[in-house]
Amino acid sequence: MIAPVAAVFKLGKREIAYFGLLVNLDQARSEQEKKLYFEKAVSFNKSEVLTLLADRYALFESWKYIALRELLGHYRFCGDYEQLARMCEPPLSPKEARTAIALLLRLGLIHKDPKGCYRPTDKFVTTGEDWRSIAIANYQKSTIALAGEAIERFPAEERDISTLTVNLSSKGLALIKEKIRALRKEILEVENMDVGCDRVYQVNFQIFPLSKSTQGPRS
Repeated sequence: MIAPVAAVFKLGKREIAYFGLLVNLDQARSEQEKKLYFEKAVSFNKSEVLTLLADRYALFESWKYIALRELLGHYRFCGDYEQLARMCEPPLSPKEARTAIALLLRLGLIHKDPKGCYRPTDKFVTTGEDWRSIAIANYQKSTIALAGEAIERFPAEERDISTLTVNLSSKGLALIKEKIRALRKEILEVENMDVGCDRVYQVNFQIFPLSKSTQGPRS
């Protein structure tokens, strides 16, 4: 229906192309398709609003941006990108570190203090669910991959990775998800009260099906 609708509104060729991207984004079924059409739509028009949206989207494309912002909470960074890059696990390249700092500055998530060093601000990005669901999926994939690598990269005393395989009903699943939400809040409270922070950690919670449901439709 893209062509008939475009004809009714007398859209030009460029407008039709952009409209088509929005339709495909809305109807995309997989995260990969959503990511593809979202990125095309954002790059289609380099307006100030879309540039800001692209920056916010990029923030969650990889673990490194948020990790660096957290690192600046206790690490004194005044322009040595090589050392900053080496502080990350796994290490970044100086170019990646420079790109990340530039993005965080554009979004107002860090600032330069009077001594020329970079510090986090109190501001954080909040926005609508439409773009965030795509970006967060990318971010979660990158941190899950890091968790797998951490088994080999760090000794057991520097990490905690445990697993459970359980039988649950839909009510049981809902209860566990609520307990995880409560635990996330408790962990943030620990962070807020903690003193002498010296390292950035990634905490992941994962629960997903390993089988189909045996609860068929009721007759």
